[in-house]
Amino acid sequence: MKSGAMRVITGSRLHFGPLAWKPRRGRDFGGWGVMLETPRTAVRVGHFGPDSEERGAALASQGRAEQVLRHLAGLLPQSGEAPPQVIVDEEPPPHCGFGSGTQLALAVAAGASELAGLPRRPATEMAELVGRGLRSAVGIHGFDQGGLLVDAGKHPGDAIGALAARVEIPSGWRFVLIRPPVAEGFTGEKEAAVFECLPSFSEALSDRLSRILLTGVIPSVRQGDCPAFAEALDEYGVLVGEAFSACQGGVVHPASLPIWKLLRDRGVKGIAQTSWGPTLAVVCDSAEAAEELVQQIPPSASVQIARPKNDGATISRL
Repeated sequence: MKSGAMRVITGSRLHFGPLAWKPRRGRDFGGWGVMLETPRTAVRVGHFGPDSEERGAALASQGRAEQVLRHLAGLLPQSGEAPPQVIVDEEPPPHCGFGSGTQLALAVAAGASELAGLPRRPATEMAELVGRGLRSAVGIHGFDQGGLLVDAGKHPGDAIGALAARVEIPSGWRFVLIRPPVAEGFTGEKEAAVFECLPSFSEALSDRLSRILLTGVIPSVRQGDCPAFAEALDEYGVLVGEAFSACQGGVVHPASLPIWKLLRDRGVKGIAQTSWGPTLAVVCDSAEAAEELVQQIPPSASVQIARPKNDGATISRL
């Protein structure tokens, strides 16, 4: 490996739904979510030989990472040597609600920028370079800061939604991530088409979502009150799910609905879908509580216990 290569490691983003959609006034979209340590994205940007030890096995997002790097080639200063390469070492499951496309694009941009000797840029600037942030900015702000993040949304003409609040998540909390077998959420053109057919949120719905966020979600996290946070997450998730139900086939992704119903019937609190799913996230106040919850989940589902990530991506020279 040639000296000067960069490694960038970032976590996953959970998004629990927007605050508005096609409002008559005010900011559009917005919403909130959290950053998790795992599943994570890890890339290297530099100059690499052809041997298998350096390259490893090609992962599903390798082609997308190379596309991002090619796009950046005309935007970043180039040295006289061969263009840099990118290798994806770790990736979350794609199209499952982890915001992996944004984290991958920002990781490649951060690595390429540092390799070119540029000062470290805010994720909001890098997101504009690589075309991220069309709707949500939670993962963009999360790349820099981690934690629980509130995206205020965008006025017409804004490139990236403004960060309204950032709260440290109690380090002892855990998020149980549940994925049904063989299912994906909406992405790309399909996601865009679904949003276009989605009816606008009423002002009353946006007001109620904002109230839950302001009086339930944020103070409960600041106070370390996991039961109150779980209650607020439940309420927010159901309201957003009902608003999206005609487009996604139910309050949550149809493949996740049996698990969602099973856990709710057993009295589990703090369940919400991330983005278009199919991943469900359940908040627990400790690792022990998370392990106990896992025992209630059908074995056909993929389950992971994740720690909250309260810091930004790590960028290091190899």
